[in-house]
Amino acid sequence: MWLLLISFSLFAEEKLPSIQVLGHADEAGFEVIKEVENGVILSGKKISSASLSKLPVTSDNNYRQALGRIPGLYTSEVSNSAFASLSYRGLGDPHESFNIQNLLEGVPIAADMYGYPANYFSPPFPLVEKIEFIRGGSSLLYGPSPGGSLNYYLRKPSHERKNLRSGLILGSWNLINTYHHFSGTMENKTYDTMINYRKTDGFRTENSQAIQGFFHAGGSYAFSSQSKINLKMNYYRADHQEAGGLALNPEASSVAFKTKPFGTSTKYDELEIRRIGYQISLENNWDQSKLKTTIFGSKLSRDSFRQKVGTAPAFGGIYNSANNQIQTQDFTQLALESRYLRNWSTQDQNHVLSMGFLLYRLDSPFIEQTGQTVNARSGTTEKKILRASASQSFFIENRFAFNKLAITPGMRIDNLSLGIDEKVRSGSSTLRKDQNNKLVPLFGLGMTYDHSEFWQSYVNFSEAYKPVAFATAVPTGPTQSISEDIKPSDIENYEVGLRGQNKDWTFDVSYFHIYYTNQFGTNGLSFINTGSAIHRGVELTSEYNLTSIHSNARKWGRWHLFYSSQWLHAFYTQGPNAGKTPQYAPDIITRAGMYIYPNESGKIALTGTFVDQHFANDTNTEQFLVPGYEVWDLTFEKNLPASWKLVGGIHNLLDKKYYTRIRSNGIDPSAPRNYYLGVENTF
Repeated sequence: MWLLLISFSLFAEEKLPSIQVLGHADEAGFEVIKEVENGVILSGKKISSASLSKLPVTSDNNYRQALGRIPGLYTSEVSNSAFASLSYRGLGDPHESFNIQNLLEGVPIAADMYGYPANYFSPPFPLVEKIEFIRGGSSLLYGPSPGGSLNYYLRKPSHERKNLRSGLILGSWNLINTYHHFSGTMENKTYDTMINYRKTDGFRTENSQAIQGFFHAGGSYAFSSQSKINLKMNYYRADHQEAGGLALNPEASSVAFKTKPFGTSTKYDELEIRRIGYQISLENNWDQSKLKTTIFGSKLSRDSFRQKVGTAPAFGGIYNSANNQIQTQDFTQLALESRYLRNWSTQDQNHVLSMGFLLYRLDSPFIEQTGQTVNARSGTTEKKILRASASQSFFIENRFAFNKLAITPGMRIDNLSLGIDEKVRSGSSTLRKDQNNKLVPLFGLGMTYDHSEFWQSYVNFSEAYKPVAFATAVPTGPTQSISEDIKPSDIENYEVGLRGQNKDWTFDVSYFHIYYTNQFGTNGLSFINTGSAIHRGVELTSEYNLTSIHSNARKWGRWHLFYSSQWLHAFYTQGPNAGKTPQYAPDIITRAGMYIYPNESGKIALTGTFVDQHFANDTNTEQFLVPGYEVWDLTFEKNLPASWKLVGGIHNLLDKKYYTRIRSNGIDPSAPRNYYLGVENTF
């Protein structure tokens, strides 16, 4: 089959028309649905896009507001702003977005794609152009991703010779957030540099400070009209204090959410993140084909310093041990990826072939120490583990067009290797040394049918998987064990939907059905496969330009109403949790609100988030019940003379006391009402 597809692509030397889009031009500010973009085939997949450049600048990475147009993504709000914590359709714990593939302009940014897919870094939103989310079939494009792929795109370099966009924001809890973007174009060269610094004392009573810094530099050089080279480098540094978890009700030696909703149970805990990433890509664009080859890599260090529990209760307790636990994890990865895209034709029908490969390698040492004081920076080594992962992947898709019908079969093969080698484990003479090699084929099929210029049906089937990660393969406590027959997770995604778009209105509704087998979890002190689950439901998103109702309304600018919602029914069908609801799988997640674009004068966004009650663990215990909540955010930009802007807003407008995240050490509260105000200028 592959040889047949490749041979077809060698024909048709005449210039073919570009791939069609659905809907009219972006007159009303809507995102246009595309069939092929950035060298990958999107036809037949469920795709949502959030254009941050069309929203007011915010003081932090407010995912509630940014993801308003993307239905179903669950935001687990981390009180110290340490990282994005997201999940989708109830597919696992949102902690560190373990089950969603996070990318920066198509390049993975997780600590490790396979063995430890934690996401400790996301670019600052004032410098982000848009966020694109691909469900299901994204595993064929980018690798294992049970919950789809979230792709960040930075703001593009200016077409002018030089341009500087610079902003300063001040806000609640001594917030300082400054960002700068210097870019330009000179003949066949582009360049850009981004800098962001953010510091806040945080809203918890103690130990809540967060400091983050981001630097990006990039450039491109065009050798000719057909070839160019791109160079990019980014550096991220973050120091986060951790105020700990809370109990729900007052208990001895604990801090309770009901009496001290922003209290602190851990006064000395800290998390430090350092990451440097780079990529070099060579692009060749011909009349009918495109080849992009990229070398990318990163070095990430994650260091945590956490006081041990002592005699306090573990859930919401005030830690009182005289010692601390120090964990040092390093992740060094290097990869080579090549993607080839070609238009080809048969009997006046235009088709598209996409294929490529990925070579990936990561080394990740882990060291755990016990410090002799509550804020020690070094101590006695208790654990030392050498970890490594590698893969050789091949992927291929072809969009076959038959008038109004398009069919896109796809396949990905991952030859995956995960290894662990324990060198030290205090209190145990048995050290674990495993090497797991697995050849994983994944299949997908997408179909679209264009009913008219405005309406399109789509169907998608795709497979994904989740390997046995490092955190699951190695016990973290002296009494913990691993099931001898623990298996990787397998996921099957089915989706059927209808979407439409014109100059005033956009609409997308779909039904999804997911089979998730061999989920990971615990039974007492043993890591096991907790069973199989079904996740099914309906997603709806719509946006309407109110100014189309009356022609005179244009003088007030554009007023958009938007609504997005997910109705989910998820339940375990097999295993010890049969009949129970998977963690972080609320029945309803809804976002709604209004975007206002006064003519030539700025932007206003009023957005609401509504989430039904749900559980934060798979056993559905009362202690891990997350009550339903609703939160409103109001933000604005006001254009001033001489290219100045006034920016500001109120997050959690109605000052709701709520939480979206419960960990083993207690409730992690969300921020109360807070304010910010700043200025921005473009030179």
